[in-house]
Amino acid sequence: MKFAADAMLGRLAKWLRIWGHDVTYHPSCLAGGLLDHARAQGRVVLTRNRSLLHKAAGLRIVLIESDHWREQLAQVVRLFRLRPGQACLSRCVICNCRLLLLPREQVEGRVPEFVLAQNRQFYGCPQCKRIFWPGSHAAAMTQVIGEIAGRARSIQEKGR
Repeated sequence: MKFAADAMLGRLAKWLRIWGHDVTYHPSCLAGGLLDHARAQGRVVLTRNRSLLHKAAGLRIVLIESDHWREQLAQVVRLFRLRPGQACLSRCVICNCRLLLLPREQVEGRVPEFVLAQNRQFYGCPQCKRIFWPGSHAAAMTQVIGEIAGRARSIQEKGR
């Protein structure tokens, strides 16, 4: 599923990327540009801006109800029945590109020595050149994903 998030939804965009979803997010993009972009790329628009609902002819648009990113993520997970899977942690949280597996030799000198010594796998973003590895932050992200997925499943089962 491909999404376009409005300027008010930066943390939601980041967390959907963590789940492995293609989410464009340009905080300086005006509403008309967001809709044009979503239309051109076949994206679902995620917005907190109620006025966009009337301007989005031909687009799927979701009004995000909460101000809190966890509740926002839970809403999108429930609505689209998203499941965490192999795509988790496969996108750059900054620029949305798919991450590539990098050989250790390629990251030498680009990550701290202790990180190189402690990790076997490294991933790189081909666009912004950032390097990622499965450290404690990845475990914390995975825990949040599990909690939100579990809550969404529970709510969906109650609604049956």
